[in-house]
Amino acid sequence: MCRAFGCIIHKSGKVYWKCGIDSHSGIFKEFKLDSDNKKGDYCQIEILPDNGDYIFSDNWILVFDEEGCPGWWKISHEKHCFEALEKWKKEVYSIVDRDKIKNLIDPFNDCPMVKKVNKSQIELLKQWIDIQDKRVDAILHSIKSPTTIQHSIRTSIRDSIGDSVEESVWNSMEHILKYSVDDYTDDFVFGYVGAMFHLKRNEWKNTDNIKSKDYPFIPVVKLWEQGLFCSFERPNWNLHSGKYAEIVFR
Repeated sequence: MCRAFGCIIHKSGKVYWKCGIDSHSGIFKEFKLDSDNKKGDYCQIEILPDNGDYIFSDNWILVFDEEGCPGWWKISHEKHCFEALEKWKKEVYSIVDRDKIKNLIDPFNDCPMVKKVNKSQIELLKQWIDIQDKRVDAILHSIKSPTTIQHSIRTSIRDSIGDSVEESVWNSMEHILKYSVDDYTDDFVFGYVGAMFHLKRNEWKNTDNIKSKDYPFIPVVKLWEQGLFCSFERPNWNLHSGKYAEIVFR
């Protein structure tokens, strides 16, 4: 399976790539290149973050595909590939709020414990329950769907970035996993993850029935930033807060 960043370079030094297309077969098709590469004029390349983090990585490693390094390869070819990588990163990072990701909020440890839930917080919970009751199946799918970002970026890139954001959240929130009851809790986390992306309202797939001018899952973000985490344990919806994720509202 090809991973971002994927490109194909001709021996002349021309690099072929397109944001959202990581597979070399897809690049061959997109640019109508000789996929059989009978003359050996093309080299298939992947450039990967050495730590697996597509958002915060200062070191990227160039990897040759199965055919290996061609005889015509020069240092200048590597330079051209990395120049293409920088263009790709600029396009990809334009939809990601890296500052937010770098300063993720832990609702249990970074926020004061909410001992008594107020009316506005209860209203936010009701809004979130309403979203869940509609079962739009949108939280995870909206973040990762290729149609979400349309022409900017497609499935493979979105998955790579989405997974990196998700991993950052889960790493900083590892201690809450024991409170995870079901998919509703996962959805709450993904609702926070989604706020890390710069997307227009109409770019969030399957959310037309959610009343919102901007980010459709804003109730999650507001609760999260106030130190409240939502879970569902039939038949109750719960709000947790504090260092030990105590239930403060049911």
